[in-house]
Amino acid sequence: QSVVSQAGELRTTTKPMSDDDYYAALDAASHEQGVSWRLFCAFVILAMQSGFCLLEIGLLSKRYTLDIVLKILTDFGVGCVMFFCVGWAIEHGKEGNGFMSTSEFFLINTQNFDAFMFQMTFSATATTVLSGSVAGRLKFGAYAMSSAFISGWVYPIVAHWSWNEKGWLLKKGGLDFAGGGPVHILGGLMGLYLTWHLGPRIGVFTADGRHCPPPRASPSNMIIGSFILMFAWFAFNGGSSLELTNGWGGYAEKACANTAIALGASGVAGATWSWMISGWKHVDAIDSLNAGLAGLVAITPCCAYIPPWAAIVCGAGVVPLSYLSSRLLIKLKIDDPIDVAPCHVTGGIWGLVCVGLFSQADEDKGIMGGLCETGSWELMKIEMIGAVCTIVWTIGNAAVFCFIMEHFVTHMRISADQEAIGIDVAVHKMVETTIAMPLFKITNGKVLRQQQQQQQ
Repeated sequence: QSVVSQAGELRTTTKPMSDDDYYAALDAASHEQGVSWRLFCAFVILAMQSGFCLLEIGLLSKRYTLDIVLKILTDFGVGCVMFFCVGWAIEHGKEGNGFMSTSEFFLINTQNFDAFMFQMTFSATATTVLSGSVAGRLKFGAYAMSSAFISGWVYPIVAHWSWNEKGWLLKKGGLDFAGGGPVHILGGLMGLYLTWHLGPRIGVFTADGRHCPPPRASPSNMIIGSFILMFAWFAFNGGSSLELTNGWGGYAEKACANTAIALGASGVAGATWSWMISGWKHVDAIDSLNAGLAGLVAITPCCAYIPPWAAIVCGAGVVPLSYLSSRLLIKLKIDDPIDVAPCHVTGGIWGLVCVGLFSQADEDKGIMGGLCETGSWELMKIEMIGAVCTIVWTIGNAAVFCFIMEHFVTHMRISADQEAIGIDVAVHKMVETTIAMPLFKITNGKVLRQQQQQQQ
């Protein structure tokens, strides 16, 4: 309405306009609003980097603090440069095929700088998801190379499938509104493969199989980081409408409303689940916050397609799935320090399932209806094909990356001595983080944690 008002005001307050000039003015006003919307959402999404940073600092040991900050800064720096050089061209270049685009490298021959900014923030988010999985073990140089690899190759390919008009998955009718597959499944799986490849942190799993992670550094940072992520997620999901005109404004507002509903449902379900598994004795704050984040991940691909009641099912339904995924990783002795894979991979897959179940058809936008509306499994089949292809692509590339790094570049994990001292101190020379930390000793090449002795 505001766009029409602007064009109408221009028509009535200046010299008489022809119909062609009027509609040209209307298109120009619509374009300007789209640019403003995309840039505004891109700037808000960038705040997710600080949210991830505070969340990881709060959930992990104090000995990783500086390492986490530097790696998340690296995500944006390296990721932005790589997306500028090749990522944008592979994802959204005008020329190409169903697998990838092949034009507009280095932003040559493009004027879509607002779209570049918006898509770059998604690439940065997919890369940052990895950081929590490999905390305290991965060399800084290896992490920088992984950021470049994801931003310049792994992510743009899957994003092209899902969002480029030439992408094979989009042409088949696949729906992923805000990145359940390209961002969350991809980023979570890269993290899961690398943490499996690196092995668990020293002392996390005892000889008798018990899970003994180091103490959390800062509950307050964890909570503040979670709230920043929750706030920025509305721009992440709502902004994926890309514009507020031509019928997309309704999808933006629906995406934001469903995001809020799913967040509330997952938070309540997470607190209830935590209370239940404790024997109705207490509610664990970490479990509740992780449940809320898993709900946000789950609603991401389906936020604009499903009715509000289904957002409750989406948000609440992911809670037991993510919890069971977390326990499975512990049973397999895979050390995922902040449950990146249970949150992002499980949440992303469940979100795509919800698309297949609850999507509401819109013929004007080429949106297919889900199983509950049409009784057809067609959309569900397409969503699961997309999920499987994303999984295979991500794991395959992660395996190739680790093989090349280990055999031709450098061993990816820091040494046992460095890990025993702490990566902040041993690698980044930040001595302050050693205060009140456990002492370690080296015995026959093995690092053993000792209780800190107080001297009288």
